[in-house]
Amino acid sequence: MIDYLKKFIFARFRSLKLSMFYTLFLGLAVGVAMYFAINGICESYINNKYLSEESRQSREEGYLEDLQSYVDEYALKSTDIDALSGWVRDKGYLYVMIYKDNELVLDSGSAEKVPSGSESGEDEVELPEEKDDTGITVTFPTKEALIEYAKSKGTYPIEMQDGVPLLVAMVDYTQYFYYDIANIVSLFLAAIALMLVLMMYSSRITSRITKLAKQVRICASGEMDRKIKSDLKNGRDEITDLADNVENMRCSMLENIAKEREAINSNTELITSMSHDIRTPLTVLLGYIDIMKGHTGDAAMQEYLDASERCALRLKTMSDDMFNYFLVFGADVGECNFEDYDAATLFEQILSEKILLLREQGYTVDIPMLDKLHGKLDGITVSTDAPKLMRIAENVFSNITKYADKSHPVSIKSKIRGNEITVDIVNKILHSSHKVESNVIGIRTCTKLAELLNIDFAHKRDGDLFRVTLVFKVKGRK
Repeated sequence: MIDYLKKFIFARFRSLKLSMFYTLFLGLAVGVAMYFAINGICESYINNKYLSEESRQSREEGYLEDLQSYVDEYALKSTDIDALSGWVRDKGYLYVMIYKDNELVLDSGSAEKVPSGSESGEDEVELPEEKDDTGITVTFPTKEALIEYAKSKGTYPIEMQDGVPLLVAMVDYTQYFYYDIANIVSLFLAAIALMLVLMMYSSRITSRITKLAKQVRICASGEMDRKIKSDLKNGRDEITDLADNVENMRCSMLENIAKEREAINSNTELITSMSHDIRTPLTVLLGYIDIMKGHTGDAAMQEYLDASERCALRLKTMSDDMFNYFLVFGADVGECNFEDYDAATLFEQILSEKILLLREQGYTVDIPMLDKLHGKLDGITVSTDAPKLMRIAENVFSNITKYADKSHPVSIKSKIRGNEITVDIVNKILHSSHKVESNVIGIRTCTKLAELLNIDFAHKRDGDLFRVTLVFKVKGRK
């Protein structure tokens, strides 16, 4: 049965709406079948077991014993009809008639007084059951039917404390209570069956969506070569169409990435070739100028040679900047190889070399950090890619040598705040318009490299001062 349900639920429908409709129809069919099956079993048990003559007789004897115990406990007399009414009211599904001297003195349904029940041996009357076709109880038996049925069953004597006997006729119809319980249980189980069918369908759909989402997450994480499968064994519907569209999008992205990479490689090769082609004649030109400077005594010629040399050096610098720029922005710079470094040692090695070069070129460097470096950064660890960090330093200090005023000291300061190490480098800008124009290339290169290294990089011009700020994240402390 379960296998059949699975085959039907997971049938290969073209539309999720259609499969949902068939699943709902199947669930309703299973629920209705469950209802009639459970209800039929319960009614069969009630009719064959609970309503058997032996069971009915046993219940009536139990009621009589309970009534006799009630009379004995409270010492009731034949005149204490109101007290007997209290016992009758406590019995919800029991119809009772009490006779005294062949006169009806108590009727649990407030019936009119009627003669006593039939004598022993009289044909018994079947208690009618008023139910609809589904088995659900609609109304209880009529009062006349209960009276007639009670009379047919005969009466039972009850001994009162004053010695006057009372005759009791009763009808137990608790089966109607159990009919209602059977209906409730049948409806509950039918609802459970419907929910199980819908849950099986929903679980299958959710599983397929989850599987597709997992494949998409894998591709989003960078494994673009992983093929997204459409799971056609479950048929073709909106989910398989979605999987196919995502797969087509993945293939298109791979194709675009390949074309972009090919274009980048071509551009890089072009730039590299152009840089080489430009730098070679510039080097030769600089050599010729150097030779010419050694073989002339004309002051005017010397001035022209100096101007030519400056222009050639400027072109060489610009070609170098362009080449470095395209190495970062025009090609794949590769993955970062992060390693843990002692912050004091790392900064000292990088800065000490650059500071030495600045001082050799005539710059004054104000660096209180270098003297107190180990004290401030003692035991602090940072995670970075040292070669790429060195490239940032080279670009920053290269800009200083190109555009900084030697008459003003270069200031390098650091501070630690929470889990961040901040390094500030400030220099005064030299008033030379042609140098300032190409300044942006080195800064953009530093920004790109800092982004790859998860370093906050900022630059700001404040009047004649130019400030570069780098913020490193602390990896750990000893």
